[in-house]
This record gives sequence, structure tokens and C-alpha cells, in this order.
Amino acid sequence: ENILVDAEFSDRAAFDEVSELLASIERRAVALTAAWPPSSDDHPQEDGGDKDTAAMVHWFGDGLAECVHWRRGALAYMLTATLAADRRPLPRPLLLQGLRELDRMVATRGDGMKASVADAEGSEGVRMMLLEGILSDTHLLAVVYGGEMCYWGTQEWSFPAEEEE
Repeated sequence: ENILVDAEFSDRAAFDEVSELLASIERRAVALTAAWPPSSDDHPQEDGGDKDTAAMVHWFGDGLAECVHWRRGALAYMLTATLAADRRPLPRPLLLQGLRELDRMVATRGDGMKASVADAEGSEGVRMMLLEGILSDTHLLAVVYGGEMCYWGTQEWSFPAEEEE
């Protein structure tokens, strides 16, 4: 990963290799869950949760699940940033996948923390960040990366305005 960044992602095959390695962790968790489904007592189903993330959390813990999503999202961000700086076309699937991964990273533990926000010490601003799933500087950086990727996307493509209901 560091070699990719230092070389400004000149080797697309290496980027794909690192991405595949991270995806293999998620696939292993999904395969384990298919072979040995957790009981509802072991792993309560999250409302609207991502099954693959839930499988990683169950088998490897929320820290590794967050890490996998963070690394995949950050890699997509770094490649997108390199392409944007070079004024080269941005692959829309890469941008969307990066946004999805950063969103999953922030959501991995965010929902479970909402119940204890009322008891959290600190300012109202800190409590608001906790409610949004911002649990660390890495979570905040994921939001910043996502915002920058959205900006690049709006510069690259036009999006229709949402219709009012």
C-alpha cells in the first residue's frame, strides 16, 4: 500500500492486488457465517445493516471490520485524488465503491454507540459527532475523504436534481 502511494498509483495491477487482499478478508467472514450461522443471541441483527460487515464483526470483531472498510475506502480515495490531481478521468465505479466503503467504516460501530451518547462527557458538539458515528479522528477523516470524493464526482459528472415528492 505504501509503495502504491509513493509511486502515485502508477501500477494499477498492484492497486487491484491490495484491493483483492482486503476483499478476501470479507469473503472469509461471509463463508464462515454461511457454514456456521451465528445465533441471534451471539449476533443480534442490526436494522438495515450490511450482512458482510455484520459477518466480519461477528468473526473478527468490529475493529478489523472497520479497518478493512477504512483501508478499501482510503485506497479508493488516494487513487481518485491522484487521478484528479493529474486531471485524468475518474472511474465512477471506483469513486462510488470508495464512498460505500467509507460509509460502511463509519457505520460499523456508530449505531451501537448511539445509546450511550447521553452519558458521554464533553461538549454538545462532541455528542453530536458521536451521534453521527464519528468516534475517532479516523472516522472524521473518512467523512472528509467522502466529501472530497463527492466534490470530484460533481466536477466530473452532472447529477440530476432530486425530484420533490
